[in-house]
Amino acid sequence: EETPPGEIENLYIEAWKLGLKSVAVYRDNCKGSQPLAALGLKIEPPALQPVRRKLPDERVAMTHKFSVEGQEGYVTVGLYEDGKPGELFITMAKEGSTLSGVMDAFATAISLTLQYGVPLEFLVNKFSHVRFEPSGWTNNAQIPYAKSIIDYIFRWMASKFMSPEAQ
Repeated sequence: EETPPGEIENLYIEAWKLGLKSVAVYRDNCKGSQPLAALGLKIEPPALQPVRRKLPDERVAMTHKFSVEGQEGYVTVGLYEDGKPGELFITMAKEGSTLSGVMDAFATAISLTLQYGVPLEFLVNKFSHVRFEPSGWTNNAQIPYAKSIIDYIFRWMASKFMSPEAQ
């Protein structure tokens, strides 16, 4: 209501510079009836806030060595007390390489999704059978051929942490 006309003029000019097709400005009490009022409006946060379930400081973990078409690596899965996975570490190639950095960032993202309650089944469905290089033969009789390292990791996680029906 106290906004000076010059400030509103600048708002229209800025909208024009941005190439907007239209802009609407509502000033409280500028008309007898107005479509929008901000007075007393309080925005409530969403009712459901995601909650992160952190792992205990000391936890059990499982480490698995793998090879996909000669590319060796290690997968370490940190477990909650109930045996469900809560974090993922992927160690690949030389430390500092692009592949190593990307896999580390990807594992961190997967860890956060698990801690915020995304079911492992959803992640397995999303990342199993994704195809990119390197792909090829593995050293695992249960997963003899992998379409990518990501494919291998999630099919291995399914074999360890999901029922055969869910796999």
